[in-house]
Amino acid sequence: MENNLKTWVLVGFVVLGGVFEVIKHAPTVQATAWEEVENLHLSNLLPYSIQEAGKKAVAVKMAKSILIRPTTVVAASAGPVVLPEASVIEAQLKAFMAENEQTETEFDADGNPIKKKKKKHGPDWEQVIDPETGKKVWRKKKVEETATAQTETKFEKDLAHKEDENGTPSADVQAAVNAAANGSPLPNGGATPTNHFNSLQDWQALLLTKPNLEDTTKFIQQYKQHLVTEEVFYKIVTSMISSSNVDMRSLGVMCAGETPSVASFQLLAGLDKTAAADDAARVQGDKFLDMYATELGLLAILQDVLKGGDTFSATVAAEKLDASAKTYLVAGGTTGNPGTQGTGVAHSEEFLPFEPILQGLTQSSDQTLASQATQTLSHLQSLLAGSGTPTTTASADGSQSQ
Repeated sequence: MENNLKTWVLVGFVVLGGVFEVIKHAPTVQATAWEEVENLHLSNLLPYSIQEAGKKAVAVKMAKSILIRPTTVVAASAGPVVLPEASVIEAQLKAFMAENEQTETEFDADGNPIKKKKKKHGPDWEQVIDPETGKKVWRKKKVEETATAQTETKFEKDLAHKEDENGTPSADVQAAVNAAANGSPLPNGGATPTNHFNSLQDWQALLLTKPNLEDTTKFIQQYKQHLVTEEVFYKIVTSMISSSNVDMRSLGVMCAGETPSVASFQLLAGLDKTAAADDAARVQGDKFLDMYATELGLLAILQDVLKGGDTFSATVAAEKLDASAKTYLVAGGTTGNPGTQGTGVAHSEEFLPFEPILQGLTQSSDQTLASQATQTLSHLQSLLAGSGTPTTTASADGSQSQ
């Protein structure tokens, strides 16, 4: 019995030794598999025919498992195998995984890939050039730009749909505007605020929400001091004159009347076409327009209005020019006061440039303008001739002679 036990123990040691020898001389599977990684390239990780999303996911998992393997292994039948730098392989594999994990392809019931619709960008987005790549990219608009556009739209809608909140005109506002239309100076609007060059939105919030005589007076004074831009000024004034509020329209008329210009003249003349004859703003606007007939310094503005493309404003300008010529072109005498004898010769040079302009307007396709231009030209030439000033007469063939 004892001999049998010893025999089995001896046999066991022999078998165990044989197993160790077999393992020692057997080729290493890990080394054999890893030798193939030596020539690893990103393009070799997947066969060219594999395109389905599921197979890509398998390749990604294989790549991830490779990343955690050692960089050097030892084969039984050869010396140590030196693999490519781990950082190089890792960079290539990570790039591959990022490319394949970035998007997921969706397939329909037949296994065909579904094209995803491009993302639609709303009004708060804009396309710009990326300074680094030079490519067009989408980005959200700046908060200031979006807020400005929304604010402008809000005020435009409010003014377009706002009902008259003050059907009864304010006595103070109407008295002040009437006084200004009759030539009285505006009251002092107070000290100039420190926040110069207010934005359009600031002035809209201040002036268009509720009629305010004091703030409107400051607005006019700051425009005259070049603290309000022309663009902002006339956007506000146009909105005021277009308002349904009686006092708001009157204050808009005061703004245009106190700042003579082509734009102001056209805004005031436009009331004669859009407002009723007894409308307070129209009556006040007509008084301001009369200043263009009584002040020689405003003749240059009448000249520009006549040259402009607004036929209705040009018709009104021709009327004011006719009245001005009758005031200042009076023949004979020696005094120099407007409307008296002796001023015709003194001011004839200021009216001569209107002759060719009026002659062109007599051929206007607008019959009302053509008729008014013909009448004003006739009076002007008669007054200039009476003061001894040579006039220009258009002949039948269009040529001019003196």
